[in-house]
Amino acid sequence: MRKTGRFLSYLCLLLPLFMSAFSAEESHAADQQPATNRLLLVLHQELSDEQIRFLENFKQQSSDRLSELKIETVDIRRFSPYLLESLLDTDISCVMTIGTNTLSRTMKARAEVPVFATYAPAHLLEKYHRVYANLSLYISGIYEEQTFQRQLTLAQVTKPGLKKVLRLFNKSDMYYLPEFRKQAKSMGLSLDFKLLSAHDPTEQFITNLQDPDEHQVLLLSNNNALFGEKHIAGVVLKAHKQNMIMIGNQLKSVEQGAFAAIYTPTVTLAIEAASELKSICLEEKRPEPHFATGFDVKVNKHIANMLGLTNIDANTLKNRLDRAESARTHDSKTKLKGRE
Repeated sequence: MRKTGRFLSYLCLLLPLFMSAFSAEESHAADQQPATNRLLLVLHQELSDEQIRFLENFKQQSSDRLSELKIETVDIRRFSPYLLESLLDTDISCVMTIGTNTLSRTMKARAEVPVFATYAPAHLLEKYHRVYANLSLYISGIYEEQTFQRQLTLAQVTKPGLKKVLRLFNKSDMYYLPEFRKQAKSMGLSLDFKLLSAHDPTEQFITNLQDPDEHQVLLLSNNNALFGEKHIAGVVLKAHKQNMIMIGNQLKSVEQGAFAAIYTPTVTLAIEAASELKSICLEEKRPEPHFATGFDVKVNKHIANMLGLTNIDANTLKNRLDRAESARTHDSKTKLKGRE
């Protein structure tokens, strides 16, 4: 373990900065925690409303599931690269990051402790896991979005008899195209795609939404680089004019204008994150990054009215999806028994 004297001296110089990072509430909570030599740092920057709810739920879950850990929450917005490196150079057991920017900054600091990421897209977290493993640095986490298979299933239970779906890709997620096509085929669906760049004008995004009779469902991806605000606004407008049903794989898809989305509730994410961190920080296990197990469905009622889908609500879709997954699991077990 490297010496921490450099960090302590730097901390004295920047005490006001740390005072703003650690709130009075967090300091009080730390006082109530049992004495322990194991420290979990929860790092974040600007939090969305959803991320704030997650953090509140995580604190509640950690009081029971992570009672052997001392937990400190740090807002690193004003931290220089040097200060962040110094913070990560102290005697800590593991780190949890909230958000993509926080994750990127943490990994650039080359933290030599386990890092567990939340609210990071699958393509980015998988990349970090692969690259930093070559440097003997461990990173895991729970992907921000839900699985492509569940997104396809949600499309099928929304539009019975569906045969073909459309998805927009860019270079960062084209890596998944063969796997996605294989999954779609196994579910009796054909996957069409359009390759776009984040630098393409909005008109090109809109132009790629054509053949409304052929493509009844557009699957939105968790790709912030591809779907900036101006791009998503253009896609939503075009899709609605063509009566295309947009299905998302995270909660904000509904806020952006999708008819429905499958997503990980904040309580579910908090429970699963606390369980993972227990195995990582206390049991020294090293699980791979993965999708959340639990999920829920959200419907945009305004969009449902526009599309004439007022007879379908979130509970109905969730129940249909649960039945579809149960049937698929049963079929898989039957096939395995048949091979024995």
